[in-house]
This record gives sequence, structure tokens and C-alpha cells, in this order.
Amino acid sequence: MMSQFELSSRAALCRQLASQDPANQTVWMAEARSWSTLAAERLHDEHRLKGGITARLFFAFSKLVEAQHEPTNETADMMKSRSRGVMPSRSLSPTA
Repeated sequence: MMSQFELSSRAALCRQLASQDPANQTVWMAEARSWSTLAAERLHDEHRLKGGITARLFFAFSKLVEAQHEPTNETADMMKSRSRGVMPSRSLSPTA
């Protein structure tokens, strides 16, 4: 699948060929319009896709921030249990 840049480049090349080949100018300009239309559609699709990804990432990020500001009881309990278990007891540490 061609990128929007490649489609636009092909349209530009066809316009250049139209100016250099007057006998086939109509054909080259029709081809340029075709590539330009495809490039415009691709650009629209890329923006829509990027917008969708951005919206999903923003939604997920906002949920994460919200969860950090309002921890549930389960989250608070996990944090408490982890803070108690940070330092191992002396009985578990190796002796020299």
C-alpha cells in the first residue's frame, strides 16, 4: 500500500510530464488528478486513524490518572502489604 507522500509524488510527476509532453497533456493531467485524489483520500484516512489512536490513548491515560488519584480499597491494601514486605526479616538474610 502506497503512502500519501508517494501518491502525491506520482501526481506531481504526471503534472511535470504533462508540461513536457503537449501531445499527451490531457492523459497526463487525468493521471495526475487520479493520483491526487488517491493522495487526498489517504491523507484523510491517516488523519482519521491517528485521531482514533490519539483518542484511545488519551482515554486510557485519563483512566490511569483517575485511578492513581482515587485508589480503590484493593489498591490501597496492596500498597500497604508491599510496604510491609519491603525489608526482609533478619531470619531470611544469609549469615556470614
